[in-house]
Amino acid sequence: MPRFFAERQAEAKPVVVGWIEPLRSMRRYGTAQPDGSSGSKPRRHRAAPIGRVAPTALLAGILMAGLAGPVQTAAGATLTFAPTADAYVSGAASTSNFGTAAVLQVGASPSLHAYLTFDIEGVSGSVSSATLRLYTTTAGSGSSVHGTSNAWIETALTYANAPTYGPTIATVSSFAAGTWISYNVSSLVTGNGPVGFAYTSASSTPISFASREDAAHAPQLLVTSAGAATVPGAPTSVSATAGNGQASLTWSAPASDGGSTISAYTATASPGGQTCSTSGALGCTVSGLTNGTTYTFTVIASNAIGPGSPSAASNAVTPTAGATVPGAPTNVSASPGNGQASLTWSAPASDGG
Repeated sequence: MPRFFAERQAEAKPVVVGWIEPLRSMRRYGTAQPDGSSGSKPRRHRAAPIGRVAPTALLAGILMAGLAGPVQTAAGATLTFAPTADAYVSGAASTSNFGTAAVLQVGASPSLHAYLTFDIEGVSGSVSSATLRLYTTTAGSGSSVHGTSNAWIETALTYANAPTYGPTIATVSSFAAGTWISYNVSSLVTGNGPVGFAYTSASSTPISFASREDAAHAPQLLVTSAGAATVPGAPTSVSATAGNGQASLTWSAPASDGGSTISAYTATASPGGQTCSTSGALGCTVSGLTNGTTYTFTVIASNAIGPGSPSAASNAVTPTAGATVPGAPTNVSASPGNGQASLTWSAPASDGG
């Protein structure tokens, strides 16, 4: 079954395709409460991409479907994740837990910080962008996102035991209530696995955002990948220069590395099958060739996925021994004369080429 809730936006209105897994979803989200919120929710469970919802939250999930943009399964795929845990902490109540609150609060007076964890799965290839989206329930200004640990428990997090967080990676200066705001968190999201965010504000007035208890406005993490990596293309411009029992080759890199760094090139002689390889250099020398035999060469590039297609054949070359000094003349004969000698000899067996 598909693991993600696909959201496709047509020009007129979004078309939502989803699936429900009632029993497991109820375990993930807890039992619905009379006020419409969900009950206690364990921090450690798999990421719940939007659309894998409990029956009581199905309508809210459908309403959310048009918010996050299209989700694909090929190159350029965007997957939308709901948090696996979120909570805020307050310096004014340093030992209190707010893990089941319907809002996340941030501010400077009192000191209020929010924490979110997402468990990313199903991303193919490298991550090209990641966006954190929060729904405002109050107007505000000066909000910031930071990286932090995900080793905390939603129903036990307090100001006193909250993890420290890193430098600011994204900010939004001001916003109205009842709007979605976005933060570029690409620097913190590099692939599959858990990722934690801390959310702060220097505002003297507390600012509120919907938590994951608010199913229709739960935080979202949109992760766009470059798609699954493939084998590289074929090298080009393969050129051969003959030597003595060998040939020196050069070539140009493929137009595409397939989304994965090229780790090796292998050149192969025809006929004979002799090879030479490099770990990335654009040239090598094939040895063990037979002088006087004509050869062509092809080159294959490889990456982490595997070898690509061979290049077009190089120019044809014929290895030779090459020119050397000539051999020694033979049959040297001398005839005496008056104060002189006349000499004759035979040419060497080899002129050295």
